[in-house]
Amino acid sequence: SEKGLTTSTSLRTCAIIQYFSHIDKRMAFTFIEKLAFNMGENQATLKQITNSFTETLYPSQRGEAKDLLRALLKDPKNIDPCNDAARIAKSMGITGQPVRSYLNGIEMSGPLDMMLIRYLRAERTFVRDLVASGEIQDNTNIEKTVIEASTMTNRMNPRLLKADFQFMDVNDFSYSSFPKTFIMQKAISNPIKENTLIVVTDFNFEDSLNIIESSIQWISSTKNTNSRLSIVSSSSTCFNNNANNFNGCFLWKVLSTFSEIRKKENSHSLFHFDKSLQDFHRIVRIIRVCSFFSKEICEGAIKSSLELLLESEKIDSKLFNEIISNQINEDLSNEVREWSKVREEDRSCSVIMNGKIVNYACQFTVDDLELLQTTEAQSTQLVVESLLESEKVRQVSNQVSDDIMKLSSIYGQIKKTSGERVDVAKNLLNDHSYIEWKSPSSMFTVTVVIDPVGEDSQSLAPLLLVLRDSFQFNLHLYFNPTQDLAQLPLKNFYRQVLHSSLTFTPSGSISANPYTTHFVNMPTHYVFTTKIRSPQSWFVEAVEAIHDLDNIQFQGTKTNSMVIVGKYQLSEIVITGHVDARRWSPKGLQLILGNPNNPTLADTLVMDNLNYFQLKARPNRYYLSIAPGRASAVFQMVDNNNKNTLKIDLVSLGGETIVVRVDKVSGKEHIELLAKGPEDTSFDDEDGGIWSSISNYVFGDAKQKESHSLKTKEDDSRIHIFSLASGHLYERFIKIMMLSVVRNTKAKVKFWLLRNFLSPSFKQILPVISAHFGFDYELVTYQWPSWLNPQTEKQRIIWGLKILFLDVLFPIHLKKIIYIDADQTVFGDVQELWDINLRGKPYAYVPFCDSNPNTEGFRFW
Repeated sequence: SEKGLTTSTSLRTCAIIQYFSHIDKRMAFTFIEKLAFNMGENQATLKQITNSFTETLYPSQRGEAKDLLRALLKDPKNIDPCNDAARIAKSMGITGQPVRSYLNGIEMSGPLDMMLIRYLRAERTFVRDLVASGEIQDNTNIEKTVIEASTMTNRMNPRLLKADFQFMDVNDFSYSSFPKTFIMQKAISNPIKENTLIVVTDFNFEDSLNIIESSIQWISSTKNTNSRLSIVSSSSTCFNNNANNFNGCFLWKVLSTFSEIRKKENSHSLFHFDKSLQDFHRIVRIIRVCSFFSKEICEGAIKSSLELLLESEKIDSKLFNEIISNQINEDLSNEVREWSKVREEDRSCSVIMNGKIVNYACQFTVDDLELLQTTEAQSTQLVVESLLESEKVRQVSNQVSDDIMKLSSIYGQIKKTSGERVDVAKNLLNDHSYIEWKSPSSMFTVTVVIDPVGEDSQSLAPLLLVLRDSFQFNLHLYFNPTQDLAQLPLKNFYRQVLHSSLTFTPSGSISANPYTTHFVNMPTHYVFTTKIRSPQSWFVEAVEAIHDLDNIQFQGTKTNSMVIVGKYQLSEIVITGHVDARRWSPKGLQLILGNPNNPTLADTLVMDNLNYFQLKARPNRYYLSIAPGRASAVFQMVDNNNKNTLKIDLVSLGGETIVVRVDKVSGKEHIELLAKGPEDTSFDDEDGGIWSSISNYVFGDAKQKESHSLKTKEDDSRIHIFSLASGHLYERFIKIMMLSVVRNTKAKVKFWLLRNFLSPSFKQILPVISAHFGFDYELVTYQWPSWLNPQTEKQRIIWGLKILFLDVLFPIHLKKIIYIDADQTVFGDVQELWDINLRGKPYAYVPFCDSNPNTEGFRFW
């Protein structure tokens, strides 16, 4: 409520705002969390709000906080935030609306947990484009730049931002029913009006005066010199002299009289002077407040203002009185009948902006009309540019303005039903840089404009050829190369393994290995590396290769050619998802993927970023569940037919993206999933459980516990070491490192190696050296998340994988792991590192060299 504490609902709302504003920022969200816990699934009461506030600030002195609370609610300074919030909501046009969320000024429609990720991705792309164009630099205010680069408005009326609108069907209106005269500002340069606003209302309805005044204020703005306004009646009630709202009907008669006078003058402007527009606006304002005064005072004020209007327009008062007292003519009756089609119910107000119809608009403000104009600006501009290409239309400005309105309505209907159609090739030259493929029987034409030496063209060109052969469409290809190249932008050779049809052997059977490609005549003075561009949901790895695919140098000659062969396979498909934990944080929640034959096929942790998780599997039916231990004791799955498992059918090569909805177990709402430290005993985990490992991994091995269901005693005695390598050279280094570790310790060792970049030959020899030297090993992998800024350089990907995803790379039963670079040689016993107490810290690093200033940009800890 704009007036503050006036109702029970506004009292609760204002109390939340006041408390939230009063609390320190570091504790404000603690207050919100406690409120969410206290209110549960019900609407918050004032008592619950107050208790949440005192629990946040005065957990042990709640009784002494009562005086502060009373003073806080009564202090006028503390009511201001509430009134400010109400004023902001009213100014944005969202008063009385359900909860609305905005990201950089963009309203996020739909469930927030589902839509936030999509909007964040779109906004990231938008910001990236601003960086590429140079609009965002190191010292740029990013938020301000993003907002200024967008089409921003001060109004967020959801009724005007929706996509589903009705448009005028110009065929249903006789031309005689369209307004012949309009309210507009005096033409300064261009008499053609790009925006036409038509207000359709029942003048006998008192609320109609609000939209009439708003429209008059809108047309009077200095920004709307290229706009025009018509106010028409959609009801015949004013034809009757006994109409309820005499003043409203009088206003309609004034407009009708001026319209009749202008028709006789063959003029299209209702008022010839801007001063007359101000005089008419004065009449509208007087009529709006007439209900507060006596009839005599009201009629006297209207008469005086009308005389000023007639004097400004140089209209004889006798002529005016003669016309206004005449009977309603037939043309006016027909016009009323035509415009009554627009309204959805009696006594409603409708506004039409360039053919777009918005009903129930009686309470619209000037800001609402400006927002409506802004949303139509792009469509209107396209229509105006098309019409003004003809020199003839410049001579009949009123007819052109009518055509703009009608064509905008037609364009709006087309765009609503079938999407925008643009003739891309209209202004493109095809004299030189142009290739055309024709298909006589095709109904479709694909037009493509590409940079012939751009990296995107490498993948687009072969894709277009496959699609052309598959669908037989006409293809128009225009080349648009970058000017003034200092060097060739392409640094790689590309082949696409994609065919338009199956291939067969001479005997008629399908080829055993149809997906092959070849690189021939390669330069011999470069060192190359191979990289597979595959869909985000695929994990593709090399399975056969004699040569080092990370370091390829073609040394062959014409007489002794060198052939390098590599074979790749799609090993697994990625399952990604997000956890919706309602009002709780699911960070660190352990999830297990399995099937009836193997209940613990894979496991992972939920990230803090977007509550994201990732698993990999092959096509099959799987079941996702919360891991036993602290996780399953605190959280349970909901909205899943009362089952604590989620069925996943992985049947698509596109992978699966799922949302797992969880909630805290009844009675465990006060327990945090991630303990605050080893001393946290809020949950009695008798056998240590999975949480014991996670807690020790994060906080150090300060409190040893026994093994749990997913961990064996053998695991406890092993030292776990993580490393990664790419290329045959570093694979030789990693063998030396592994041997140096094993020979200098008496403890059992298990190596965890990143599978993403290992060569086929190394993976084949790994079981042999493992058995020979007596260590265990396991390969792990992780796919770069789609929401994280993508990397193209392999070295940066390697750095990211060994730093960013340490908490999700390994099985959740590991309590600690040591990372050793592949090119290191170990001369001491790693047991010493393993036994170090991290004292509550999640990571322990050796000091980064800080004596060389040139290394500052490369430090990451």
